[in-house]
Order: sequence, then structure tokens, then C-alpha cells
Amino acid sequence: MASSPNIENLRKQAKTLLRAWKDGNAEAQNRVSAIYSKPRHVGLQDAQHILAREYGFPSWSALTRFVPRMGYFDNIATFRIEREFDVSLERLWAAISKPDEIGTWLLPVTFETSVGAPYSFRSHPEMTGTLGVYSERR
Repeated sequence: MASSPNIENLRKQAKTLLRAWKDGNAEAQNRVSAIYSKPRHVGLQDAQHILAREYGFPSWSALTRFVPRMGYFDNIATFRIEREFDVSLERLWAAISKPDEIGTWLLPVTFETSVGAPYSFRSHPEMTGTLGVYSERR
């Protein structure tokens, strides 16, 4: 997986937010105001900072350091992790479907194996969410 397209996508999102704010878009205005109480001027670095905060990171640099190492964002609610492992399918499935083993392969995590169950990766920043898809050995 190449990292530059993922970071490039984040840059494009920041530029889109900046253009929308400058155009007076209400959603963009609300997003900016959520981070900066009384913005008079918003530049690209501000838009990048806002985007990083929306993704749950303290800064743009923290976000751009994280993405290439772990995976990529499909959108603000979906982070996709892709890895290749040189092991049998049975061993891989056991490793990614059991909370006590997944930390060996990715990050330590707490989750239940059912759709709708919450998960929490023990990372900094912490990644939490709801398991959207779960199927046996697919």
C-alpha cells in the first residue's frame, strides 16, 4: 500500500474545507467554529489542523505520521487497515478474530465478535468505534 495517495487525499480534504469556508458554506463554517471560536482568517494549516482534530488527532503532523504506518481513512468514520501475512488462513483468522491475539499482529484491542459491538484499540490516540462487519473466515 502506498502512503502518498492516502496523505494526498487528506490534503485534498483540507483544501476542500478551506475553499468551502471561504465560500461561506454553513457546514464548513460550523466545522471551523468547532475548533476556532472566532476565526477571522483561516489558512491551509488551520484547515489541516481542523481535519486532524476531526479525525481524533491533536495535530496535522500526528495524523500524517499515523496514516502511512497503519492504513488509510475511507472517510471520517472508516479507517481501513490492510496487511499481508505469511501464515495459514486458519492462523491468520485466529489472530484477527480473537481480542487476546490481535494485539500481536496489529494493536492491542478490546472487542466482541458481533456486529454492533464496540471496539477500542489501545493506541495514542485511542481508536474506538462499532464493529460494522464480522463474518467467519471470509
